[in-house]
Amino acid sequence: MATLFSAWNEVVIKKGEIQIWKMAFFAMIWSMWLAGNEVVFEGKPWDHDQLYDLIKLRVATWAKVKWPREYGTILNTFAEPSVGAVLKKAKKSRPEIEWEKTMEGTMKFNVDGAANASMGEAGIGGVQRNSRGEIRMMFSKSIGVGDSSLAEVLAIREAFVMFIASQRGDSHMLLVEVTR
Repeated sequence: MATLFSAWNEVVIKKGEIQIWKMAFFAMIWSMWLAGNEVVFEGKPWDHDQLYDLIKLRVATWAKVKWPREYGTILNTFAEPSVGAVLKKAKKSRPEIEWEKTMEGTMKFNVDGAANASMGEAGIGGVQRNSRGEIRMMFSKSIGVGDSSLAEVLAIREAFVMFIASQRGDSHMLLVEVTR
C-alpha cells in the first residue's frame, strides 16, 4: 500500500488537478476495500467495470461536497472525469470604489479591518494619500484575535498614530475614511 501511495504522489499533475488526484487515491482504495469485502464475505463476483464507475462516482461526490462552489456537477464529472478534474477557483467580486479627492492641505487615510469569522484572526490596513491622490503612507498588519468591529477601530487608531508621528501632522488636516 505504501508503495502504491508513493508512486501515486510522484505522478506529475497540473496545478488545478492535484487535490482531485489525491482524493482519487483514497476513493480508489476505499472502493476496492468495500468491493473486496463483498467478494469475500457476500460471495459477489468481482466486477472491475462497476468498481471503476463507483470510484468515479465517489470522487465526483466527494469533490462536490468538499468544494461546492468551485466544482462542477457530479453527473458531468462522472461522465467526463478529465474535464471535472480541474478545480475551478471561485471568483470573488469586490465592489469597485473610487478614491475621492480632498481639499488642499488635507491628508486622507482609507482604512479597513477584517476578522476571520465573528471572532478569529484579524488584520488591519490603510493607505494615506494627499489631495492629489499620491500615496504617502500605508500599513497592513495582523492584530491577533478579534472581531471586525475591533479591527476597524484599531485601523482608525493606527491611522491617527501614524499621522501624528509624521511630519505632516502639524501642517495638514487628517480625514479618515473606513472602507465598507
